[in-house]
Amino acid sequence: EVVYDSLDEDLKAAGLGIERALVLEELAGTAMPESRADYLVRLADARAEEGLEPTWTLSIVARALGAGAELRQVERTLDELGPRDPDLAADVVEEAAVLATDEGVRRGLLAKLASLLGARPAGAARMVWALEGRGIAAPRALLSERAA
Repeated sequence: EVVYDSLDEDLKAAGLGIERALVLEELAGTAMPESRADYLVRLADARAEEGLEPTWTLSIVARALGAGAELRQVERTLDELGPRDPDLAADVVEEAAVLATDEGVRRGLLAKLASLLGARPAGAARMVWALEGRGIAAPRALLSERAA
């Protein structure tokens, strides 16, 4: 992996972002499970920096979160690309929240989901639906907002 890390750094330093994304995609696909999240995070960052197709980049964020990446590692990419495809961004965060085994991680992801949905019409309804669908009681304020 030391060789791969240096290749990633060299491609980034040379300004070869698309080539970097291609290499990272290959590495992420063949990486050991304990390294996969890191490669997927780097891949999502590389794709976002190059302005490559946002739907696929958000799907890579979902894979990164599913592989164990922390929200803070992909939050910038989510914030940048979320407005382009808000439903997919919400789906990515919701799915990660469902898969999270740590309650603190789940709460952070649900807070991120709320921030993604908060400014959208029907955002409260979507959030309540996401929570209730996962057996999580929705806060009263959210239920009141949905009813309004």
